Amino acid sequence: MLRHSAALALVVWYLTSPPVDKNNSHVIDANAPLATWVRIALPDKEFCESAVKTLRTDGANPSTQSPKGGNSRTLTSSEFRKKLLGAQCIASDDPRLKEK
Repeated sequence: MLRHSAALALVVWYLTSPPVDKNNSHVIDANAPLATWVRIALPDKEFCESAVKTLRTDGANPSTQSPKGGNSRTLTSSEFRKKLLGAQCIASDDPRLKEK
């Protein structure tokens, strides 16, 4: 039982969002392998699922604007909303994270 608890403690949850297509910076590639998605580590599954729910609500809102600034090309508001709508939670031990 102790080994099982220790193994569970090692799983991290990632809030992931699809990348911008490498061939067209105006397309969000929701079909890209999960290993290429943007990841943010979160403390547990429940926190991650709550964050995804919020992101999808924001992504469904036509007034949601893309944040400005940063070193990369700023996404249009439509592209940004697509990234929000594509967000999902993935466990760190998910084998799809190793697929390229």
